[in-house]
Amino acid sequence: LETERTIRLYDTDWLVQRHQEEQLRGVLTTLNPQEFSNLLNYKQQLRDLTDQYPLNTPVDQVTWPINPIN
Repeated sequence: LETERTIRLYDTDWLVQRHQEEQLRGVLTTLNPQEFSNLLNYKQQLRDLTDQYPLNTPVDQVTWPINPIN
């Protein structure tokens, strides 16, 4: 669980970073505010999985949140 969760978090880190950089540059962001909010909620849901499952839970026994950007 922990390894797969970490991979899924890292897979979306670049989207958060790009969004923040676009905001700092004052340019139109690739993600609209709702998409960005959905992405942040998804990342939090991944972090919260450890509240629902022990870290050694096999990945095929986890109900994973859906990545809203895919």
